[in-house]
Amino acid sequence: MAIIRGAKPYELGTGNQAVLLVHGLTGTPFEMRPLAEHLAEKGYFCRGMLLPGHGTTPKDLDKRKWSDWFRAVESEQQSLLEKTGSPVFLAGISLGALLVMQLAAKRQERVSALAALSVPLKPSSRILWIARLFKYSPLRPFLHLPRKNRDDEALDDLRLKNPSYDVMPSRALVELVDNISKVGAILPQVIAPALVAHGRLDPTALLEGGRLAFDKLGSGHKEWLVLDRSLHLITLDTEREMLFHKISDFFRDS
Repeated sequence: MAIIRGAKPYELGTGNQAVLLVHGLTGTPFEMRPLAEHLAEKGYFCRGMLLPGHGTTPKDLDKRKWSDWFRAVESEQQSLLEKTGSPVFLAGISLGALLVMQLAAKRQERVSALAALSVPLKPSSRILWIARLFKYSPLRPFLHLPRKNRDDEALDDLRLKNPSYDVMPSRALVELVDNISKVGAILPQVIAPALVAHGRLDPTALLEGGRLAFDKLGSGHKEWLVLDRSLHLITLDTEREMLFHKISDFFRDS
């Protein structure tokens, strides 16, 4: 299936330490590219992966399950591990944050450190209500949710170029919500150094959910960062440069 313009996976940098970057639900590797460019300049080899069902059509995404996304992340990490011979750094946003934390819990010795961004451990009440409606509706296979994204209130050129879907397929949303508590339950098993960052103005994933994820992590070395003027896609938002420097400094010192 053809990949939409701007949504292709990428590799940047030539370092011998690898970073796997994972985007959010309905998003694409574009969401993580500015961070990847920053980390590549710092000497890392960066791979921005494309999750199954993304970058194609909403109908394609609606066929996918959580296990499809997790297996893809696990496979990409294994590929980077074989390429470099060293544990891999992980960075994920929203759905991607949940996936990299699950991976860090499962493959503890193969993760150098992780950055979990906009963790949706507590989604907005609107998302939860709609997910419950979709889950029990006989029309679920035919329903898509138009995306109401308050990030649009402060769009700059970078966010305008983001090639994400205009709708949220119902099955994909239910897959996300159904697995949030499962990931939350295994966060104490994460022992790798972890940076958790969240936008204070995030309308999609509540700030308290990011803090809850931070508190649950079993990491001996962990840091919590709140970006006061940022919404959900903090990698594309106005405080992104501060975020990127924080992540690269954290990875360097881990």
